[in-house]
Amino acid sequence: MILFLKYEDLKRDPSVHGKRLAEFLGQPFTQDEESDGVVLGIMKLCSFENLSNLEINKSSSPQFSFKNSDFFTKGKTGDWENYFTAKMAAALDHELKEELHDSRFTFTMPLYIGACNCCWS
Repeated sequence: MILFLKYEDLKRDPSVHGKRLAEFLGQPFTQDEESDGVVLGIMKLCSFENLSNLEINKSSSPQFSFKNSDFFTKGKTGDWENYFTAKMAAALDHELKEELHDSRFTFTMPLYIGACNCCWS
């Protein structure tokens, strides 16, 4: 079984999707945990802001040629536009549609708004 989580949905309502993830993993939160703020606490600990500001993610390892911070972008919806060309985005849209056509995953919009209609008809 696969659980699809959209970044935009997770950013919009982290608690709802955090609870969904816990249920999917077979470890749903109890009513007491929800009342005690456990869900919100976990969402805060796992937030982009918290994780990207951990000391380990600001340093680099001598055995690798990259910094841990290289794995973090701005954490903003739509920031992909700073890394993908229009051609790359259209190709990704097309590839995702092909690969996921039998899944129940739905796209609210193409990644690349200017992608050809043939990819999202």
